Amino acid sequence: GINAEYMGFIKMISYPLLKGGIVAFAWSKDRKLIAVAPNNSNEILVYDTGSSQDISKWKLVHVLDDHSQQVSGLDWNQTTNQIISCGYDKTAFVYTFSGAKWKPNLVIIQNQNRAALCVTWNASGTKFALGSGNKRIFIGYYEPKNNWWTCPSYKVHKSSVVAVRFHPTKCLLASASTDRKIIISSCFLDEIDPKEAKLTENMGFGNVLYSVHCFGWVNDVTWSPTGNFLAAVSHDSQVHIICSKKFPEFTYKALQWKGRAFLRAGFLSEDCLICCGYDLSLIHI
Repeated sequence: GINAEYMGFIKMISYPLLKGGIVAFAWSKDRKLIAVAPNNSNEILVYDTGSSQDISKWKLVHVLDDHSQQVSGLDWNQTTNQIISCGYDKTAFVYTFSGAKWKPNLVIIQNQNRAALCVTWNASGTKFALGSGNKRIFIGYYEPKNNWWTCPSYKVHKSSVVAVRFHPTKCLLASASTDRKIIISSCFLDEIDPKEAKLTENMGFGNVLYSVHCFGWVNDVTWSPTGNFLAAVSHDSQVHIICSKKFPEFTYKALQWKGRAFLRAGFLSEDCLICCGYDLSLIHI
């Protein structure tokens, strides 16, 4: 769970091998492998942890160097075992493990003239979402006929998109931006999603279903395990909670944190939210 991810992060930043910092990381389903994007590097390093909490015993087993600039986002799908990456070189790669190697698959991204900043899989691995510095959100899906991933896009923000998260069960995408907005939009695609997934007439691709304007830029968004709650953290030290239990209706509440701003957040359970940021601590909300 997310607790293992944060503990892994804390161990990595204190280990000399990665003292330059970590931009992104992602765990395999069994937590035996971890993909790491070091700071100031175009490489993705895949370590075999040997199920050990002692990072000095981890072994570097793969180096993925297909990006030409800094890798900015990583996610490892728990269903398909595929890795998705994006970078400042405006590209993305989907990696599939075959023949003892990670093989990159072509991702077609049109209208992408700025750095790719964040990327995430949906639960089934049929789609990924990518946030860009050109204010757009790209939704990628696989085209078997052409053997590539294609990415239609939409624009709902007025500035860089820094975090994207799929709803666990619905065709909804939460996004965070430096325009100080949290937006829940429809990521329904006629090409791959069943008709019954279109829960309302307003769920056309890219339609905004709910938005919140914050007092600071938004750093992260995360759904609870059931998708009943969306949490977001902003640079004004606020934690934002959006309830979607009665979708398509939403309710909203903001909590003011007394300390420094949070950068990341994640649910350990339906009623347990963990945040971390400039206070250098894990905070239970």
